[in-house]
Amino acid sequence: MWVLFADGLAYLLYGAVSGHFWRDLSPPTPGAVIKTMIAALTGRLGHSLGHYNAVQRLLYAGVIVLICVQVVTGLAIWKPVQLGWITDLFGGFPIARNIHLAAMIGDEFERRIAEDLLPSCVQPPAVDESALGHGVQPCIGSPSAASPPRARAASANTSCVTSSASEAVRERRRTYR
Repeated sequence: MWVLFADGLAYLLYGAVSGHFWRDLSPPTPGAVIKTMIAALTGRLGHSLGHYNAVQRLLYAGVIVLICVQVVTGLAIWKPVQLGWITDLFGGFPIARNIHLAAMIGDEFERRIAEDLLPSCVQPPAVDESALGHGVQPCIGSPSAASPPRARAASANTSCVTSSASEAVRERRRTYR
């Protein structure tokens, strides 16, 4: 536990000192978040390496904040007598426990969004038998349409789809209808 705490502290110090947090994770405007979400959900989200879009910046910064809240509230409910001043900052043990639970649920929710929703909007679609013969090459071991959705979604992260960008967008739209 303390090794992970030290690792997280080193990451926070590096991000603050190097300017990574301000340069790459500066807070986006609400309009930029809405515009990026619309572009992602309609299949028109562009991607450039080394550049975070508004939704990515919001989610990454949110995860960092939630993990910090989880650590502090975790310490408060782990040692409420020895670290009573931290517990008192949150309004007592029951409230610190509820904040800790809410932060854990929020962190899991953000991870689900980042893993399930956003990559599916920017990654190539899963290859199925209906796409064969239309310029799409199957991946070795790619799941069939009979595979569970989780397995098909996991294969969407492979990069062996060789169709043009417009075909990928059309296929993605067919997949999500």
